[in-house]
Amino acid sequence: MKAITKYQARDGREFSDRIECEKHELFLGEIDKIESMLAKRPDDTKFANGGGYVYQNRETITKARSLFLDLAGRVLRRDVRQVSGSWLGRYLDDNDSPLYSFYLRLFYCIDQHSREWGQVYYANHPDRGTQSEYKEEQAA
Repeated sequence: MKAITKYQARDGREFSDRIECEKHELFLGEIDKIESMLAKRPDDTKFANGGGYVYQNRETITKARSLFLDLAGRVLRRDVRQVSGSWLGRYLDDNDSPLYSFYLRLFYCIDQHSREWGQVYYANHPDRGTQSEYKEEQAA
């Protein structure tokens, strides 16, 4: 019998090498750092289903998007600012990258009025969602 050691990162990914797991954890920390620039996104079904939006500061969105593209470029080892957004999204999704859901949030869930919706659908059809800024009491 042979003992096998595995390491699990906080996002559930498993590694056979401790150093690779630690690198992945640092990568997740970089995502968290960029994400922390934005107003907190509610984690409930009401928000996810059009129950209001979270207002994001336009300048902060621009800065977060730029930092995200820098991080994605380092990970992919290419200038992602020179590729189409659909290519980047497809690549991140196909490779099960932890960047994918944050990519959707930054580039597709925020409408032209800097309102972040719980789904891409509501960012494209804000008239179908609740037209009020999301408040914590809405979650109750």
